[in-house]
Amino acid sequence: MANCCVPGCIKAKRNPSVSFHSFPQDSMKRIEWANAIGIPTSVLREWSAVCSMHFASTDFERDLRAELTGDLA
Repeated sequence: MANCCVPGCIKAKRNPSVSFHSFPQDSMKRIEWANAIGIPTSVLREWSAVCSMHFASTDFERDLRAELTGDLA
């Protein structure tokens, strides 16, 4: 099971509707994410992720092609 790296987050525990999102590869976006959740980028690892509970629905971009073809990997 994945864990959320947001300090104090227990929202994702045992919640099957929660998804996990890896930090962006782009260094500026990665820094923005880390600043937004209040952690230094030096503690981030390859597997660090933020659970969907920390995002607004407007933070996500829809992939209509994947939705229409059912390829939602």
